[in-house]
Amino acid sequence: MTKKEELIEAAKKAIVEKGFAHVKMDDIARKAKVAKGTLYLYFKSKDDVFTRIVEGFVKNAEKITKSASAVRGGTFSRLEAFVKADLEFFEKNFRLFRAIGMEANSAGNILTKKYKEKILKRYIKAVKPIVKIIDEGIR
Repeated sequence: MTKKEELIEAAKKAIVEKGFAHVKMDDIARKAKVAKGTLYLYFKSKDDVFTRIVEGFVKNAEKITKSASAVRGGTFSRLEAFVKADLEFFEKNFRLFRAIGMEANSAGNILTKKYKEKILKRYIKAVKPIVKIIDEGIR
């Protein structure tokens, strides 16, 4: 795991513990066991950390759909692989999703409209292979 990934994991833990609105860069640094200055070498702000967390979610969606699309055995096997991997990801991150969801206004206001649109387009592109698999199953 890279230092940046370690810092993001520490940020996730801090968000789960304190809630997004109450987490400070100091809390993230303390959780990561690094100096606050080290944190600023990797991220400009707490908003930047949150943006990287969101990007990680999208990267995971891309990975899950790519992996599920490569499964042999037909439509059902590929959909089963997707659902299983997606549920495992959700279970692993449930507390974080809950913490962010409970403060949707705080977290949602961080991402600019332009960035939200960019992430949404990327996410839609990431899940298109699943739509293709479903279409194949319907046919």
